[in-house]
Amino acid sequence: YSTARNIVQRQAADVKKRGGARAACTKCTPEMEEALVGYLEDNCQYTLVQMQEMLAFDFRVHISTSLISSRRARDLQ
Repeated sequence: YSTARNIVQRQAADVKKRGGARAACTKCTPEMEEALVGYLEDNCQYTLVQMQEMLAFDFRVHISTSLISSRRARDLQ
């Protein structure tokens, strides 16, 4: 059935939430991003590898340095 037929049959247009980050596909959670900001506020000269190691220690995850770099670049814009 098309969307229009479904709306007519149910007699309501339920708006479902679409998009957003899915838990299964999220590599860097908001908590991790906050931690990255905190690391840089503590010492702005940390390297990407050092931040990667700190995330591994604090969150027990392996995040690539390229992902860390892209998150930091996005925050600076």
